Amino acid sequence: MKNYKKALPDLNKAIEYKTNYAYAFYKRGLIRTQQKDNIGALQDFTNALNIERKPETYMMRASIRNDLKDYTGAADDYTSAIKMIKNNYIPYTLRASTYYRMEKYEDAVKDYTKSLKLKPNYPESYLGRGLARIKLSQYKEAEKDLNKAKELYLKNEDMTGYNRTSQIINKIQTNK
Repeated sequence: MKNYKKALPDLNKAIEYKTNYAYAFYKRGLIRTQQKDNIGALQDFTNALNIERKPETYMMRASIRNDLKDYTGAADDYTSAIKMIKNNYIPYTLRASTYYRMEKYEDAVKDYTKSLKLKPNYPESYLGRGLARIKLSQYKEAEKDLNKAKELYLKNEDMTGYNRTSQIINKIQTNK
């Protein structure tokens, strides 16, 4: 992808020559994502999905939809990806984050929980679930999740995550 400026004309020609070439639409969507052309990327991922449905394409389109603040569309795309790859924690985590943005905190907690069943030591899911539980006024459960996230961030030597989580825990304890 480093030479995406050189690849773009070739992909345009491939799409012009073979209009049902899902891979070319997908790759061009990735390039347009790099170029911050969200509308063009959205169109390319949609075209690719109209030709061939793949979970990675749904996830890329969902990411673009999140950027465009189309959270319902993003959640729907993550759901489509989940149906295709049920035992992968990533789409559950990303859909949970989208539910959080939609203020659907109970749904976010459910998806973060499913993510953690699939990848038990993923600190971002503990952090996200903790934040959703704060919004639901489930402070004890939130604090447990945030402490677990903090522990995992430290274990992974991720001091940014550790410090961010520590600040959130301090706010909870200050507001008690």
